[in-house]
Amino acid sequence: LSTKLALLNQLSPASFPSSIVLAQHARHQYLYYWCGPATIQEIANYSDNVTSIDTSRDGGQGVNNFLIQSAIDSTWTHATPSGGTTAANFLAGLNGAPWLPSGFQYVQAHQQTWSFFHNSIQTDTYYYDLGIAAGVNPRKSGSSYYLYSWRNAPAGDYGHYIAIRGYSGDNSHQSTSIAYYNDTSGGTDHNGVYMDG
Repeated sequence: LSTKLALLNQLSPASFPSSIVLAQHARHQYLYYWCGPATIQEIANYSDNVTSIDTSRDGGQGVNNFLIQSAIDSTWTHATPSGGTTAANFLAGLNGAPWLPSGFQYVQAHQQTWSFFHNSIQTDTYYYDLGIAAGVNPRKSGSSYYLYSWRNAPAGDYGHYIAIRGYSGDNSHQSTSIAYYNDTSGGTDHNGVYMDG
């Protein structure tokens, strides 16, 4: 943890391109509470050069994946219908499922500054060519900020994981910076259960 956090402080965001978006393809959650396995799957697919596009309800279980979502869940995430994927299990999956560069490890950082968060996105997309993942409330009650993919969802107390695959802008201009992400939810899951997003 300390090594990666130290690296984030050493790398100069000024040396990064002003915009980069990885060709990391979305996958649809196979089950309504599998945003963790689906997000990990997107990052693992990209890390292993899986370039197919399959956003069907069953795409997460198909052959066009480095690992299928059920394998990710049974090995690392252990998601439940009532609680989804815990942060600790999600982190274990991020560090276990994808191919990662030597010495790289995903770390968990809570309530960091905008600059730290944007620098993390820049570092993991440009420097490490992987992208990052985030646990978010995509449409929080009382907030004017929300994920664009959740713009038509009712506000509430949601827990959701997303893969962040790129950025535009720099650390000093929060109002004009953009994070590009994949959202694994929306429509219905394999069993026909409706999902916001």
